[in-house]
Amino acid sequence: MLASILFLALAVPSQIAPNDNPPQGAYLFHACKAATRQMDHPDDPSANTVEAVVCISYFEGFIDGKSATGHGPCLGSASYEAVVRVYVAYMEKHPEVMNKDNRVGVILALGGAYPCPMTPISNERLKSIRYPDSPIDASYGLIVVDGMWIPETSNPAKALLFAEQVDLTCDKEEKTCRELTASLGKNGDAVQIMNPEEKVWAISSWDTQGLLASYGPDDSAHAASEKCHRHVLTITFSSGAVSTSDIPTHTIGCEAFEETDSYRLTQGNYYVDTSPANDADRPHATK
Repeated sequence: MLASILFLALAVPSQIAPNDNPPQGAYLFHACKAATRQMDHPDDPSANTVEAVVCISYFEGFIDGKSATGHGPCLGSASYEAVVRVYVAYMEKHPEVMNKDNRVGVILALGGAYPCPMTPISNERLKSIRYPDSPIDASYGLIVVDGMWIPETSNPAKALLFAEQVDLTCDKEEKTCRELTASLGKNGDAVQIMNPEEKVWAISSWDTQGLLASYGPDDSAHAASEKCHRHVLTITFSSGAVSTSDIPTHTIGCEAFEETDSYRLTQGNYYVDTSPANDADRPHATK
C-alpha cells in the first residue's frame, strides 16, 4: 500500500520544512494526515502528495534509527502505516503538542502505544503472608476488604511492576468502590513505599450475590494503560473472591495492548524481613 509513497520518498529530500525554523509538530501532523489519506485511497493520484512523502520519510528514518541504537519505543513488527496512524490519532487528542518539536509528539505517541516490557521490582527481604478468602458481609451496604493484587496467571510477563498493598471500600448508597493502593518499590537495597494512589470505581450493580464496578478508559491520562483499558472489578460476597480485569479497548494508539489481564485480590500483607539471616519466614529447628 505504501509502495508509491516510498518510491517518491527516494526522490524528495526528507528535510522539507515550511520555513527555516525547526520543524514543529503541527507541520508533521498535517503531513501525516496527508499520508493517511494516501493509505486510504492508494489509487487516487491526487492523494499522493509531497506532504505524504515527508511523513513517511520522517518515520522511516525514525524507525531505522531506533533499530540501530536500540533506544526508544519497542515497535516490534509494527508497520509504517500503523505507526503513522498511531501518531495522527495521538496528535488529534493532544493539540497542545502541536507547537513543540516533532520528536516530542512522536515519542509520546509511540512510547504510549508501544511500551517496552519492564522487569518487576524485587527485593529478597520483601515478603508476604497470604490467607484464604473468607465470606464478605455486605448486609449493611458497606464492605471493606484489603490484601494484595496477584496476577491470575503464572506467566512472568504478566507480573506487576511493583508489589501493591490494597485497601478497598465499597459503599452501596454512594455507588462507588474506593481503592487505596500503596506500591512497594526499591531504592538501592531498601524497600521504598511509593506515593499512595486512589482509584474510584463506579458500581453498576450490587445484589445479594456480589457487585460489579468499573472505570476507564481515560483519554486524558498520561499512562498508556489507563488510556487503552477498561477496568472491571468483580466481588463475590459468599466466597470473598475479589478480582479485576484490564480489558483493552483496541482503539488506534493502543495496538500494543491485545490481551485482557486479570488479577485477584489475595488477603494478606507484605512485610520486610529484618532478621539477620533473612529467614523469619522459615521454620526453625527447636533445640
